[in-house]
Amino acid sequence: MNLAALASLSGGAFKLPFRLGNFIDHSESGNGRWASLTEANFDYPMLKPFKEARDLGEIHFQKYFATERQSGQGQILLRYDDQNVALARKSVGAGSLLLANFSPAVRHSDLAKRTIFVPFLHEMIKGMRPQSGAQRPFAVGQPASTTVTLHGAGKEVRFNSPSGARLDAVFEMGRDEAAVIFPETKEPGFYRVLAGDRLVGSVAVNVDPRESNLESLTLTQMRALSEIPRERLFATTGLDVEALTTLREGRPIWHYCLLSALCLLGLEQVLTLIWRK
Repeated sequence: MNLAALASLSGGAFKLPFRLGNFIDHSESGNGRWASLTEANFDYPMLKPFKEARDLGEIHFQKYFATERQSGQGQILLRYDDQNVALARKSVGAGSLLLANFSPAVRHSDLAKRTIFVPFLHEMIKGMRPQSGAQRPFAVGQPASTTVTLHGAGKEVRFNSPSGARLDAVFEMGRDEAAVIFPETKEPGFYRVLAGDRLVGSVAVNVDPRESNLESLTLTQMRALSEIPRERLFATTGLDVEALTTLREGRPIWHYCLLSALCLLGLEQVLTLIWRK
């Protein structure tokens, strides 16, 4: 129903890859029949991880819509065994819209009960991400640029920093768009272009990833970072360098443990001789 509502709200501007027909409900027949996925476009990146496994074909679908393929619209990714479309893709701007003719509800299918559900959902979300960034990323301290469209003439064009301060920027007017370059970016945030009191464009400037890396370190990496080379140990008056080295390297105690074990073995032999007498 969401697909039909989407097509209706667009006023005919959005063309679906398929047209919806009657609602199919295999549970009403009472014969235990279900639909399964028999055709998949494994060339599409979202489905490649499932090419070698048979998990997709083992899902049972009870309720879905009959479909009629619309020629030249979108891309079909999955089909049921009755040739109805199960999943299709439609390009929208720089991203993708996935159109699913199924529901994870347990009364519609057993998809949510399968182990494939979580990885399949992750791949669907990844497939809807933009395939190429609309703007290249900019970091603090580097020049940032963007293009804006100015509607109307005779308005003062201003440039503001993320904190609201007035800035100077390189401004080159073209036929339909204007190129704006901020030579200095001293703080993270949105650098804005205003025509009068109206915002006509902005560019995001972020902290350098090398200064905001939230990845965790392994135990081996932590040990490597915590090690201090011997050349970096300096002695001052009154400092025992040998004691400092011993403290840093630790004191081996394995030979004490070995000696204790030998003493216990000797004691065991003595007690055995006494008990035999």
